[in-house]
Amino acid sequence: MHIFMLVSAYQEKGYANTGAELQAETQLRQLKAKGHKITIISKKRTFKSKFYEVIDGVEVFRVWPPSLRTLETLSLLFLARNKCDIVHIHGQHLFSVAAIGLCRLLGIPSVLKITIAGRFFVRLSADRIFPRKWRPLRRLLNYVSQKASAYLAISKEISEQMPQIGFLPERIHLIPNGVNMGRFHPVASSEQRLLREQLGLPTDKQILLYASRLMYRKGVDLLIAAWPLIHANCPEACLVVVGGGSLTEVEKLKKLKKTGEDSIIYAGEVQDTAPYLQCSDVFIFPSRKEGLPNALLEAMACGVACIASDIGGCNELIQPDKTGILFASGDSTALSKAAVSLLCNQQKIQEIGIQAYHHIQAKYNILMVTDQINGLYTTLHKKVSVQGVKSDSGLCSR
Repeated sequence: MHIFMLVSAYQEKGYANTGAELQAETQLRQLKAKGHKITIISKKRTFKSKFYEVIDGVEVFRVWPPSLRTLETLSLLFLARNKCDIVHIHGQHLFSVAAIGLCRLLGIPSVLKITIAGRFFVRLSADRIFPRKWRPLRRLLNYVSQKASAYLAISKEISEQMPQIGFLPERIHLIPNGVNMGRFHPVASSEQRLLREQLGLPTDKQILLYASRLMYRKGVDLLIAAWPLIHANCPEACLVVVGGGSLTEVEKLKKLKKTGEDSIIYAGEVQDTAPYLQCSDVFIFPSRKEGLPNALLEAMACGVACIASDIGGCNELIQPDKTGILFASGDSTALSKAAVSLLCNQQKIQEIGIQAYHHIQAKYNILMVTDQINGLYTTLHKKVSVQGVKSDSGLCSR
């Protein structure tokens, strides 16, 4: 089948992709290996980026400027209508939701993936001119979103929320994010030491790793508030922070780093987080809202003991005290206590890491996830084929 994927961004030089974009890339690689042809339509964020290029055998179209993205996307899909079998939309954006309406008219199956719990609606600045309770454009786009052939919910929380706001229960498919176990996996202690040396990290300290965007939703402010207490109780611990983000949060971290001397290492944005995960003792994930977080999946796959906020998505991955530790969301004191307790118990760190790895391997391996997605594609495609046969008999039209 020829699958068109719509994502907010895809391998654009100079920009770090979000978890949803990285997950789309992970999935399409496996789908491509199954014989599917993949075409990407994404936003173009800078004038210098190419409108069209082929990356590892995948055609990529980047639509720009913002005012024309929707029109360009619809034009590309219309021109490809005879070779497009499925349109898979990752997240709700104006340019991608409009594609659902076109797919409906053309008889092309569309799959809408919701990436964050509680965020089902397209947010439009144009609606600001209307009273908050009206939001006519937003209402229209939400109505169009519900016309997708199938909805892909990546967590139980999302699948339970969707019917409450008008999405048809029979179209909801609970298929989680997956992790590439060939890339994210545990390594031997000797290799851990080698990785630390290569990355310039201390070999004689316990490493707590934060690897995510430095922004309020991800809870980096909670980590910054908790670290002084953690370090006071565990002076041999070292905090390693990986990721870019808002200037405000980065400056807060740098200010804390000055007071903590060598207890904090800020690596900034990196191309590959796997080696950082593989050589860490504990992974901290204090996010306030998620779908099914890739960062947490990857950390657990690497056999790292994880401490995460008790929110939807995280509490589906973590079985308390077995595959990880949960703390009350938004509570920096609870975070610091959980970290100190875990750091003082090396045996528990190892036990949790082992169980976390086996849990992810059993339920979230990308090979299993793409099998489920492929099954959904096949089902949708068969329905269209049946309708096509009926159409030839004059019974219905595509």
